[in-house]
Amino acid sequence: MQPVVERSDVAEVFAIQKKAFLDDPNPDWATRADRLKRVRAMVRRYKLDFAEAIESDFGVRDARETLLAEVVPLFNEIRHLLLRGWFWMRPQRPGRSLVSPFGRNRLIQQPRGVVGNIAPWNYPLQLALLPAVDALAAGNRVMIKVSEAVPRFGELLARAVSEYFKPEEMAVFYGDVDQAKAFSRLPFDALIYTGGGGVGRQVMAAASQNLVPVLLELGGKCPAVIAPDARFESAVHSILCGKLLNAGQTCIAPDTIWVTERALDTFIRVARKQAARICPAPDSFTSVVNARHFVRLETIVNDARNKGARIEPLFAKAPDRHSRQMAPVLVINPPEDARILSEEIFGPPILVRTYESVGDVIEKLQKTDRDPLALYWFDTNARRINRVKQLLSAGGMTVNGTLVHAAQPQMPFGGVGESGMGAYHGRSGFEAMSHRMPVSELSRLDAMRLIEPPYGWLASTILKLLSR
Repeated sequence: MQPVVERSDVAEVFAIQKKAFLDDPNPDWATRADRLKRVRAMVRRYKLDFAEAIESDFGVRDARETLLAEVVPLFNEIRHLLLRGWFWMRPQRPGRSLVSPFGRNRLIQQPRGVVGNIAPWNYPLQLALLPAVDALAAGNRVMIKVSEAVPRFGELLARAVSEYFKPEEMAVFYGDVDQAKAFSRLPFDALIYTGGGGVGRQVMAAASQNLVPVLLELGGKCPAVIAPDARFESAVHSILCGKLLNAGQTCIAPDTIWVTERALDTFIRVARKQAARICPAPDSFTSVVNARHFVRLETIVNDARNKGARIEPLFAKAPDRHSRQMAPVLVINPPEDARILSEEIFGPPILVRTYESVGDVIEKLQKTDRDPLALYWFDTNARRINRVKQLLSAGGMTVNGTLVHAAQPQMPFGGVGESGMGAYHGRSGFEAMSHRMPVSELSRLDAMRLIEPPYGWLASTILKLLSR
């Protein structure tokens, strides 16, 4: 067994991994596949222990939710990488051009080197290891910083990784904010950060000191629009399933629900009925991760209430500060100065806003929610759905459902604008963790020699043809 990485060793482990990478800068597929299989074996062995540790950090979180939201996506990703990764690492043939018509061009997939991953607390297992397996498949070494908000899980993951990997392959850290800052200042060859926009800016600023390329996943106020022709009950059910998962502590959870004014009362009635079906035992609600976050959520709901918003609870259960369990409430049409309109909720409260026409809601989304991480549109009108795809921007979109676009390794997952930059999952993750080096091999019949100086009539003729 390898020793568990100590909290203060970030610079030392980085140096070890950098040296190991330079000694073996482009591992073969057998080596990469072995590392992926070791991650899978580790998670299979420790999955219930991981679920128990995560529940201990949260307070209440069903182990089945951890298996569904964290283990299953991770296994899907590894399965996809093992199936296709060997093909992605092969040199690509981009074709020839008139500059070198007899030469040979190739794009060589090279590992970047040492990849850092700063993972959040909301899905600590998935978001620590899923970017890591993309990096391992691309041939990199990996360092992971787990959020200090989930210390029991972080310690367990560090111990598990140390059993299956040498420090020069992959290492995990679970220290405090100071360690996270030191981690973000390391001269990685690529750095991944998932979390809030404020900290994301700090991470990017720290990485910029070493010109480290950064992949940011930042979340945002993800809208869900129920169009007039939507299958209403199905739409409400899907929205609540996406919102109630992990108590709304999901970067792509529906944040703002848009319904027509005339359908508002129907929405409230159907939402209560569907919520009772989805969660018949309110005592099983996943906890809000810590007291500070719980108080923040109470504060933004009370702020909206005090400013005149209509508050409609979906359950009779009151918030419990001891267990940090919070039943979802509908916060309907708060005034423009309410905090809930500008802050990402990231918890059980559900913001509901009304609109008059589809054109009206599209215009409002273009002005207020231009770059969410996810957009959900519920409709049966194909022409209108196509129009929405053209007019609205988001990191990803699911039509007539929630979360699905982000759960498939064949699809890239990433943000746009304020919700982040870059994408990973599957091939997108493999390429994000690789450098595609263009290589041109010239033949003896090198066309460039025809237009070398001193320039004569032949060079002039060729340049006229090429510059048409």
